Amino acid sequence: MKKKQKISKIDNEGNIVEVKKESSKSNTLTAEQIVRYGDYLNLGFYLVAPLLVAVLAGFYFDKWLNTKPFFILLFIFLGSVATFYNLIKLTKDKDAPH
Repeated sequence: MKKKQKISKIDNEGNIVEVKKESSKSNTLTAEQIVRYGDYLNLGFYLVAPLLVAVLAGFYFDKWLNTKPFFILLFIFLGSVATFYNLIKLTKDKDAPH
């Protein structure tokens, strides 16, 4: 006698729900899933871009004003602050009620 296999998944609220066997084989993405994947793809840009721009600007200003480590260290600090600001902003946007 075959055992009936139960398939479960985690829904958007974090609850475990049982899935019908037919729906578990579906490989199509919903529009909401595509938007979420886009958000995750942008995450690297939001976190790396401020720091990269800050390092390049610091290098340029140090070379231009001949103040070797000052501006690069200053802009690394400011770029790190901007990166954490973006991270906090992204997490607060996700926590907001829809």
